[in-house]
Amino acid sequence: MFKSKFLSFMSFFVGVIFLGWYYPAVCEEGHWEIIRQPQWRTDFHCVFFVDSLHGWAAGEDIIIHTRDGGKVWNTQDFGAAGYWAEFRSIYFVDEDMGWAVGANERNVILRTSDGGENWTAQEIPEITWPITFWEGVHFVDEKRGWVVGWGGSPDSGYKGIVAYTGDGGETWHMQEVDSCPCLTEVFFVDSLKGWACGKWGTILHTSDGGAHWVRQSVGTSDHLLSICFIDSYRGWAVGGNGTILHTDNGGEDWIVQTSGTDHCLESVSFVDSSNGWAVSSMGTILHTEDGGEIWRAQTGAEYVYLLSVCFVDSLRGWIVGRQGAMFRTNDGGENWVIQGDGINSTLTNIDFVDKDNGWAVGDYSTIIHTTDGGKDWKLQFNEYMSGGIITGFRTCCFIDTLYGWAAGDEGIMHTSDGGKSWQFQTTDIFCKGITFTDTLNGWAVGSTWGPEYSRIYHTIDGGESWNEQLCDTDYCLYDITFVDTNNGWVVGEDGRILLTDNGGEFWIWQRSGTHKSLYAVAFVDANNGWAVGENGTIIHTVNGGENWNLQTSGTTQDLQDVAFVDANTGWAVGSKGTILHTADGGDHWIVQESATEKDLLGVSFIDASTGWIVGEKGIVLKYSTLNAVENHNSSLLPGNCLLYSSYPNPFPGRRIGNTKTTILYYLPAPSRVLLRVYDTLGRAVRTLADEQQPAGLHSIQWDGKDKNGVSVPSGIYFLRMDARNNAKSIKIVVL
Repeated sequence: MFKSKFLSFMSFFVGVIFLGWYYPAVCEEGHWEIIRQPQWRTDFHCVFFVDSLHGWAAGEDIIIHTRDGGKVWNTQDFGAAGYWAEFRSIYFVDEDMGWAVGANERNVILRTSDGGENWTAQEIPEITWPITFWEGVHFVDEKRGWVVGWGGSPDSGYKGIVAYTGDGGETWHMQEVDSCPCLTEVFFVDSLKGWACGKWGTILHTSDGGAHWVRQSVGTSDHLLSICFIDSYRGWAVGGNGTILHTDNGGEDWIVQTSGTDHCLESVSFVDSSNGWAVSSMGTILHTEDGGEIWRAQTGAEYVYLLSVCFVDSLRGWIVGRQGAMFRTNDGGENWVIQGDGINSTLTNIDFVDKDNGWAVGDYSTIIHTTDGGKDWKLQFNEYMSGGIITGFRTCCFIDTLYGWAAGDEGIMHTSDGGKSWQFQTTDIFCKGITFTDTLNGWAVGSTWGPEYSRIYHTIDGGESWNEQLCDTDYCLYDITFVDTNNGWVVGEDGRILLTDNGGEFWIWQRSGTHKSLYAVAFVDANNGWAVGENGTIIHTVNGGENWNLQTSGTTQDLQDVAFVDANTGWAVGSKGTILHTADGGDHWIVQESATEKDLLGVSFIDASTGWIVGEKGIVLKYSTLNAVENHNSSLLPGNCLLYSSYPNPFPGRRIGNTKTTILYYLPAPSRVLLRVYDTLGRAVRTLADEQQPAGLHSIQWDGKDKNGVSVPSGIYFLRMDARNNAKSIKIVVL
């Protein structure tokens, strides 16, 4: 809740006694831990298992494999396809032999004979058109298989295509199909009998291995996207508008089954004549236990774009979809368990109201919520729930556990029940920043014309109506914050800052002292505030903005958000995993280890020891003290050495007896560690450690003395850690 919006003042007690500084005798070292990091940063288009243990999933620039039913997935190298590939279908005849198809740089089919450890390219010389997209692949044994898709050119148009191999793909031959639309999937029950489905209600059938393909009558023009058979007679096809077709005579007659949905069904999987599943683009999971006479919806993946389903028996199945979505069930779908830490939408902003309850918003209209401090996140809203209004959220603000707002490219949404339900209040504002001081009074920056024409809007009824306030600017405005119903600030491009002391009736320009774009602003009271932005810019005021002073951030990365809990303690986050921390109001900013190179976009703190950061591809980090870190999740720690900022930093050194700063570091494996303090001239001041140490988290203290036991002068020092052929350093300020 402490960030570029309403800042409820939360004091972090730093008593001012004696020479001006007091620190607890027992320091609690701060540590950032990645608590949410979606494992896959891509869309999955297909999943296939040969048994309950061995499976593969593939999609945009990715093939992954599991040997334990999906508990652990490993990425496979598909370099034979070229520098890019979009896989649409994958099929294995056993745990070793398989094929993957789609579109790729080299226009090839991939084959493996070792479970995907190595993929080789297979070409079809007969293809002469410039664009080929294989949508489906199916083999009846290790030799005989078919691929279907579409090919052509923008000038001549595109048509459905089929290719066949009788030697495992060593040679592929095109099969003749009369002019038909694009084909999406193929299924064979033996070496002779097979079916292919496609656009505009297309189902093709062959009884001679594809030498001749005959179109079957289906009675629908909806696109058919998936087809499967359990024998030569009984099969199902699914597609647009919730279409489910069934045949019990090999396709001579196709009968429409009632799905109960109008959502596009993307994939179907049957394990016997009774048990089948189908999935849709709106997160719908349908299940039947009677061959499709009755289809019932299953829960667990609501509003996730699902693209492929695979079951190996009546209990065990997997589903994959867009944004890295993956689910698994061991009970026939009664319970679906998410795998890979959730969808990978970039999260742009975050707000916590207490140690447990927080919300994060981001791309694709994503809103996620936690009630346990970030251990588990639940999806509350996304693009498929927006009623056709597709937006990316840029900011959010919560007053308490019930009342909150999320805003972005195409409007402002509101909840009064903690996010159980969200309603659009307006779709006319391209909103970049929003803040509320209570359940009624709020402000937003954005525009009704487009993101480049910024305005300021105000509500006194909780967002039911928004009125434009005069601000006289043609510059893009990025963020807004109020500390009460009168005092507020707005920041934007070219270093623009506006101030109001009357709730926005009048906005006055302030001189920021910079022409860098300012992306976020935070105030802890009517006097003390900070703004951050382009190229590491940080400016600070102690008089409500009458004077702004440039602070030294020590980075050139763009800073995207800032949060302070009092006049001394704050954080700023930005591009390439940048986290900055200050304990003295910004006189000194120290880089903190984030363990990520992803762009960090939003930060929220509830007190000086508990905070969260969100960013690119759905990453979430949590800040806590060493006591909490000792129980860290080691599976989320990286495989390299980490050196965290010392605490306290700055520290009084010789000015107060027995004052020390504590350094936290992490070793992924047993290592010889050299920890040494240097001055600004590069001279060694003190060696703190030079020894073999076990893997794990470690801490060590420096009392501000040199190797002779003499207190060092006030100034800047550097602690360098050398371990496992890696060198890392942090800055320590001695007061």
